[in-house]
Amino acid sequence: DHKTALKYLDEVIQRDESNIDAYKIYYRIYTKDNDLDAIQELLSDVTDNKILDIFSEYVIDKPTLSEKDGLFTSTFELKITAKKGLDIYYTLDGSDPRDMGTLYVQPIEFIEAGEHVVKAVTKNKDGNYSDVVTGEYEIEFAVPEMPAINPNGGTFTTTTYIYITVPKGCTAY
Repeated sequence: DHKTALKYLDEVIQRDESNIDAYKIYYRIYTKDNDLDAIQELLSDVTDNKILDIFSEYVIDKPTLSEKDGLFTSTFELKITAKKGLDIYYTLDGSDPRDMGTLYVQPIEFIEAGEHVVKAVTKNKDGNYSDVVTGEYEIEFAVPEMPAINPNGGTFTTTTYIYITVPKGCTAY
């Protein structure tokens, strides 16, 4: 009876977090039940490398986002990296990348103002996913200075040239 066994295993691990035998039994039960999510949940707080080695085929390293969450005042490029042999899937609308993710092949350019939520996962050759990584970015472009006009007004009786000085990075229309 797996349910009863898991209850007792929980008690064993609460008393001894480094009990490798208990984790091996968990492993056999979860793999027999093909419950990969339970394996990920079980390992979420484990730091012991001996125990993590037991589950190495199910522990998939998360991707890394090149930019930390935050506010940006200009366009930027987001790179997503992962360990060799893992595919990266991402979404830009905050949805789960395991369901509707796009395969990552090149950096993502953010050129529009507003809020952007990126979610990414890695996937191994067996089709198992890592935990989801989320990045939240906001882009607010600074309002440019007004152009300078010289002369800036008046009535002219002769040919007069008007000079417009445009702030750096701007175009006058």
